[in-house]
Amino acid sequence: MTRSADREAIALFEQALAALHELPESPETLSEALDIRLALGPCLAGIHGPGSSEFEASYVAARELCRRLDDRTRVFPTLWGLCHVSFNRGLYREARSLGQELLSVARERGDSVLLLESHHSLWTVLYGSGDLESAELHVQEGLSQYDPQRHHPYASVYGGHDPGACCLNFAALTAWMRGYPDRAIRYSQEALRLCARLGHPRSTSIALYYAAWVHYQRGETASTVEKALAGHQIGVEQGLTVGRSILLARLAGREMMEDSELDRLHQSLRSSWWLWLSTFTTCLLAEACARAGRPDKGLTLLSEVPEHSLEMVYSSEIYRCRGELLLSRGDAHAPEAEHCFRTAVEVASRGERRSLELRAVTSLSRLLQMKGKREEARQMLAEIYSWFTEGFDTADLRDARMLLDDLSAAVT
Repeated sequence: MTRSADREAIALFEQALAALHELPESPETLSEALDIRLALGPCLAGIHGPGSSEFEASYVAARELCRRLDDRTRVFPTLWGLCHVSFNRGLYREARSLGQELLSVARERGDSVLLLESHHSLWTVLYGSGDLESAELHVQEGLSQYDPQRHHPYASVYGGHDPGACCLNFAALTAWMRGYPDRAIRYSQEALRLCARLGHPRSTSIALYYAAWVHYQRGETASTVEKALAGHQIGVEQGLTVGRSILLARLAGREMMEDSELDRLHQSLRSSWWLWLSTFTTCLLAEACARAGRPDKGLTLLSEVPEHSLEMVYSSEIYRCRGELLLSRGDAHAPEAEHCFRTAVEVASRGERRSLELRAVTSLSRLLQMKGKREEARQMLAEIYSWFTEGFDTADLRDARMLLDDLSAAVT
């Protein structure tokens, strides 16, 4: 497990469970089975995904063992695993409730490890559900509490990855969403430096994926592909689930794709358990369909996004991408596209997702410019652009500045 050799670890743990099954049942054998189940869970996440039925089954079995043993100590990692099943399936209300329960237990016991891991569960859940302000509070708590020597050994119990690296990853994601793209890249770089010191393959693979995500959002294509491929390579070497990394690397390149490859990537996306990340990747794939002259296929992809995904952190991009695809079908679809863009602006603004709001307002402003409503477009774009204090060399802010200059010149 410490080497992230998850397939080998799973085989050994399953052999251990089979051997225990041959022994007479006793409190001792049940207790040992519980330890094995808790150790097996993170390995199953690495191979099958943290929302998979295999991952869930191990923690459901662990919860039953806790009940039979009346074990209140090991119920914490059991609930932690079930919380992350719910999170990765997009069941945020259930996951949030479990996270709050974990935090209550940790505070009651006054245990620093449990306290950090309860924040760990909540910063992921709250970010995924779009509650960025609350997510950031738990991220900051995590940053203040994390001690690599004390807390890294528990990576094998809680999710199979280092909590400090995860905290920095989500600090980066949250910073970008809230409109601080330079701060986001600094957090991401810090996560990679920590992983280099720890030498933990799975933590490194995950951090590289999130670094690629941040670079993509900043419009840095070469760095996106580099980090995503590096994370993919580590995953391949370790036998980890890394489909999301190769998907990002392929789609970030923005090359024209044949229908067969679009279909293959679509199937790969359907098999992902990372629901909130799947929403992000669906938008990338829909944009690839547009570049290939297949807006109808892109619109079909977006229509397959589960309804509850429209409440997630990346939800405004679903509406914005739909608007862009509709426009690519011709001017007759402009009214429907405008409705999509305005919905995207409203959703992003309501969640204080400033970077996504800027993107949505830019799309809407271009459409308003095309319709001759230049002053409305200029005022709307100027308001959101003036909010930003950093990241002016990133693609979205450069595009917004160019459009704003064009609109201002036209108005005067």
